[in-house]
Amino acid sequence: MTALLLALACLAAPPPAAPAANPTPSPALQTLLDRLGDALTRADGDAAAGAYDYADMLDEGVASGLMQPIPRGDRRRVLRGLAQGQARRAVELAPILNWQHTEILRAEALAGGRQVLTVRHRSERLNTVFRRRYWVRPGLLGWKIYDVEDVDVGVRTSEALAVGITAGRAAETPPWIPKVQALWGLIGTIQAGQVAEARATLLALSPEGLPVAFARTYWLLRVAAQADLDAAAALEDAAEAHAALGGAAPSALWLVAADARLTTGDAQGALGDVERFLQAFPGDPEALAVRGFARRALGQADGARADFDQALRAAPRLLDAWAGRLCLAPTVPLPPDLSAEQREGVALIRRQRCP
Repeated sequence: MTALLLALACLAAPPPAAPAANPTPSPALQTLLDRLGDALTRADGDAAAGAYDYADMLDEGVASGLMQPIPRGDRRRVLRGLAQGQARRAVELAPILNWQHTEILRAEALAGGRQVLTVRHRSERLNTVFRRRYWVRPGLLGWKIYDVEDVDVGVRTSEALAVGITAGRAAETPPWIPKVQALWGLIGTIQAGQVAEARATLLALSPEGLPVAFARTYWLLRVAAQADLDAAAALEDAAEAHAALGGAAPSALWLVAADARLTTGDAQGALGDVERFLQAFPGDPEALAVRGFARRALGQADGARADFDQALRAAPRLLDAWAGRLCLAPTVPLPPDLSAEQREGVALIRRQRCP
């Protein structure tokens, strides 16, 4: 998925050595992401913005094909604006995007010492998990991030950046840009719980004409919104999404589809889908809970119990996992720090998953 950056080597230079597969993540990378999470938790925009390399991010946006290169005379001004904008966004998003724990699940080597990190962040404040991929590069001042993919939404930072710059610089706005801007708004609509409204807007919007980079987001939002309304219809949408996107389909679609299959009673299909997601995000607690329910429905009680227990070790207050444990052993005590609302949530999930 990653677009290769422009090389600075001359023709006489020897070809670079092939990168090693799956390097062990440097402790400095863990520190980088921990500090970013701390900056977001404190709503420290300047500290958060300092984690990024905006020149490489800009080059990645150009390499995506969604924007033209910035003229040399404008580049410094644009880079300064990107840093300032990132600092503002860090403060604005801090209430809904912060984490206190980071686990690097996988590191993949790229040319020039660069890496792609598959990461799961956990926020104790928000009681949620963020799944992300980071493109990072080493430098004299340490590791820097030059691109991020929000796996749960299907958004790549460099691509969103390219859309914004293209819209701002174009004499005539490309016809697909208003659709992309509408998608950004729908993310907030879905997060606010206005799922039916978002679904209707997505159906009216249509992915036709969207670059693949944003068709991913369209389909992921559409399937996720439909899953809350009609699980069977969501599976039809997921099949259509995979047909439309092929290998570019976001991995989060597998998790949404697995949950929908559980709702429709297709435990074997759910198990297959969630296994595909876990290949990309091994140990993901929400996915483990889904797999636990699928295994329970298939009569694999020991495997289900192991999945729920592993999920709770990673996310001790994950309501789905507690509901799963109660499905297997109704006398299991819930943690005393769960609120009354959370206990009601566990009971509701239990009734839905194992009536």
